[in-house]
Amino acid sequence: MLIDWFTIAAQIVNFLILVWLLQHFLYKPILDAIDGRERRIAAELADTDNKKAEAEKERTDFEDKNKAFDQQRSALLGRAADEAKAERERLIEQAKKDADGLRANQASALREDQIQLGSEITFLAEKEVFAIARNTLC
Repeated sequence: MLIDWFTIAAQIVNFLILVWLLQHFLYKPILDAIDGRERRIAAELADTDNKKAEAEKERTDFEDKNKAFDQQRSALLGRAADEAKAERERLIEQAKKDADGLRANQASALREDQIQLGSEITFLAEKEVFAIARNTLC
């Protein structure tokens, strides 16, 4: 068997042309598409991580604000309860003072009425005694 060096050289040249054509028209676009897809996926993952970090930050901010609100609400409720208790005590003391004042006024009014009624009874008794004495003497 004879080796045809021209055919071997032509096949080597054809193979090299085929490799160059495949690399230029097939492998390069496929590799570019794969790289583009990897960049897009990496960008989406980075965006997802950013959104996740932002959501976590907002959640912690919300929890902090909620805790602050609960503390503020508890403080306000405590202060309102203390103020209501103090106002209640003040009103009870005021009512006691007013009741004591009314009792004192009522007691003095009763004493004055008693004295006045006693005077009237004495006056009427004297009048009746004088009337009886007059009737008896006349």
